[in-house]
Amino acid sequence: MSRRRKNGDLTDYELAWVVREVSKLTNKSFREIGENLANEMSDNEDVLSEDDFELGNNIAATLETLWPREGLWQPGPNAERALKLIQRVL
Repeated sequence: MSRRRKNGDLTDYELAWVVREVSKLTNKSFREIGENLANEMSDNEDVLSEDDFELGNNIAATLETLWPREGLWQPGPNAERALKLIQRVL
């Protein structure tokens, strides 16, 4: 059974894709990107479609919640171990 999504909702896969692509574009922190995006949404609410406004605010909030976990953009020892565990089940 598929769950009906609201406008602006991202699936886990979509979010993972966005995060991966953002990391290719810049070395700015997710916190900074999320804050800048939230400001952009606030400043341009009247010219954005409702869907773009909701999507922008959702991804901005999500990026801001990821920042405590991003560290210094260097994977720690647990990241490699986590990847090995995932590889084992795939």
